[in-house]
Amino acid sequence: ITETTAGEFLVPARPRPRPVENMCLSGYMPVVEAVHRGNRIRLCLDTGAALSVLYLPFYNRHRGEINARSRGRETTVGGVGTSRKIAVRVLDEFDFRAGGRDLALKKVIVQTEGTHPDTRYFHGVLGTDLLALCSRMTLNFTSMSFVLE
Repeated sequence: ITETTAGEFLVPARPRPRPVENMCLSGYMPVVEAVHRGNRIRLCLDTGAALSVLYLPFYNRHRGEINARSRGRETTVGGVGTSRKIAVRVLDEFDFRAGGRDLALKKVIVQTEGTHPDTRYFHGVLGTDLLALCSRMTLNFTSMSFVLE
C-alpha cells in the first residue's frame, strides 16, 4: 500500500519485493523501526494523526538533552469522550532515519508522561507530517517493510 503526498492511495497488483524487514504490527497498528543517534527506536505509524509525537520511553532515554534543548508547555490529549492537559516538551527538530531515508521533523512534541498503553511500549508515533518530507510512503505487508521515497 502506497500513500503519496498528492493524496493518492495505491495498491499494486504485484508489490515490488523489499529486502528489509523493518516493520511489524501491534494489533492493527504498524510499528516501524527507526534510528536516532545510533539507537534503534520503535515508532507507531498512524496515518490518522496529523502530527508526529514522541512518547515517555523516548523522553526517559534522552531526558537531560531534551530538557536542555526544548521548551515546556501544556497540551491537551484525549480520545473519544475524554481529554486532559499534560506537560510536554517541544523539540525544534527531531533527526532520525526511517524507511531508508534520513529525516528531520520540525516542532515535535515530546510527552513527559504516559497517556495510553502505546506510550509505555513505543518511542513515539509518526503522523502524516512525515509525508511532507517525502513523495511516497509504502507499507508492504508481505515483506513487512516500510519504505519512504
